[in-house]
Amino acid sequence: MSVDFGVIGGGLVGRIAALALADTQAEVAVWDKANQVVVPSADQPLTLRATNIAFLEKLGIWKHCQAHANPINQLHISSSGRFGCLHICEQDPIAYVMARRSLDSALNKAINASTAKLHLGHSVDSITVEPTGLSCEIQAKHNVQTHQPRRIIVADGAKSSMADQLGMNIVAVAGGFTSSVYKIQVSRWHATKAYQRFYPHGAIGVVPAATAGQCWAIITQQQTGHDQEQTLAEVETMLGIHLGTRLGDLVVEKKLGVYNTTLQYREAGDCDYALNFGNSSINLPPIAAQGLNHAIQELQCLNMQQSFSAWQHSNGSVWRNALLEKLSLQRQRLVANAKLVLAMQCSHGGFSSIAKRLSWAWLGADLNADSIVSRRGQGYYR
Repeated sequence: MSVDFGVIGGGLVGRIAALALADTQAEVAVWDKANQVVVPSADQPLTLRATNIAFLEKLGIWKHCQAHANPINQLHISSSGRFGCLHICEQDPIAYVMARRSLDSALNKAINASTAKLHLGHSVDSITVEPTGLSCEIQAKHNVQTHQPRRIIVADGAKSSMADQLGMNIVAVAGGFTSSVYKIQVSRWHATKAYQRFYPHGAIGVVPAATAGQCWAIITQQQTGHDQEQTLAEVETMLGIHLGTRLGDLVVEKKLGVYNTTLQYREAGDCDYALNFGNSSINLPPIAAQGLNHAIQELQCLNMQQSFSAWQHSNGSVWRNALLEKLSLQRQRLVANAKLVLAMQCSHGGFSSIAKRLSWAWLGADLNADSIVSRRGQGYYR
């Protein structure tokens, strides 16, 4: 079977990639080894950068989740034991927060309405580069199939075996972080305001949920090898110490999940017919977690290039290199900044001003916020 694009991985990034390519009239197949699309039952938060919304609208995704998105107009950043704060306040939203399951559901509806084909229970076992293109051996539910995609998009996560097979080598690994997510109830609820608080052992992020009085709290700490799970009462006390004056009386209702990450960066590989996106390219620790937003931004570049200079009009090398010229510098800068944050945190036992420069990224705020924070330092900006 021959298709224009084969997308390996049917997660958030894989499905958005499929929609981005289908939007350019390309024939797209998505292969995912899971037997069914699983919409998370836990009410876990997800933040979308405001500058990505127009692209999600274009792909037919936003209309299915807009009603569940809570706009963020203000971001308050502070550090325990340090003077001053940073307050980014904009009239228009800088980001939107929603439960991840809302985006999952919206993607499923958009995929069903598109020409992209989602093949569940299909595991790509091998990829062979042939003179005429690619050949993929795929283990389906009841048989082994061979597909000949003209281009491959790798988007099946940080541990992608297909990325390994295509020479997309891991060139940077640093740090180890644990991010714990909680649902909390607060007496001072700000519908459009989010908080980032740095303290000696990590960072606390708080974003409002759509329901009045409810927030998500994300606590990120460096792994030490002697980590002990905190009780809800201990988390409640810690949140009260660091953000009680902002949030008022608070109650930790439940723990939603724990996520372990490291900084990992993969090369683009040497196959002229393949590109990697999402965690298959850059896997970021939570303190700089703009992973999904960064992937959406890159897929927008892919969509634009395919619209103006489709793969059919050039050989694999020209097609791929033209896109990598746009992506490589941004990828390198993102990894370099994240490594700086890790180095500062590891050497000083706390977060320095470099972490504040990246705190906007945790929220997925507009890139302009990066230069604002850089210029203002620990001052006050409104």
